[in-house]
Amino acid sequence: MIRNTCIVLVTLIMCACSATEPRTQINKNGVYGIQFPLNYKPKLCHQHIGFTVFNNYANSYDLSNNYMNTIINGYEKGIASTSNSSIILRESLVLENYIEVSTWSGAPKLNSEGKKLLKNVGEELGIDFLLHPTGYTSQSLEYKDQCWGIKLKTGNNNGVPLVPLYSVWVFETRTGEYIGGSFIRNDSFPIRTPKVLEEISSSEIEYYEAMSSKYAEEGIRQLILGN
Repeated sequence: MIRNTCIVLVTLIMCACSATEPRTQINKNGVYGIQFPLNYKPKLCHQHIGFTVFNNYANSYDLSNNYMNTIINGYEKGIASTSNSSIILRESLVLENYIEVSTWSGAPKLNSEGKKLLKNVGEELGIDFLLHPTGYTSQSLEYKDQCWGIKLKTGNNNGVPLVPLYSVWVFETRTGEYIGGSFIRNDSFPIRTPKVLEEISSSEIEYYEAMSSKYAEEGIRQLILGN
């Protein structure tokens, strides 16, 4: 069948909480602290849009236990490609309670207590910048539960997107200032469709995880270098 053999171009997007957040270029050298905590079970959520509503369906699959390390590895490679170094935080620094997000620009801002906490951690660990991942949930009629991880759309979808459901904010540890972050983008990668749409195999799930890591790598590289 055609659907079993075709290779389609899909849009691989690193999503942020706001589509209005301006693109920023960090262009700063130093040591980047990496954290990618998972306090939820990540899933690959597949939505297929058929020629009629009777052909629509949605399935979800658990991602591997190594998904967190896969994304961290992508960030490591991306930072290394900019001639900067990185340190993986053994314990995640939870900043959500200290962050306010602008309703106008979508940019986060640390309060004074959060800035003090970040500065202390930066001095203790020897990091100049902190990657603070943020994600969002995807809820629709097809997904009864919240979907975290990766969203895959096939069939009659505009762009047929593969969407990693995470983004990254970067803070300078010395000042606590937000200096850059990802936002909704339209970079295209050649992504394979599943051989059997109704049942995605474990090897294909591994492939989609690897592509998410690739986007983490390229996304942070472009964010630091601005190209």
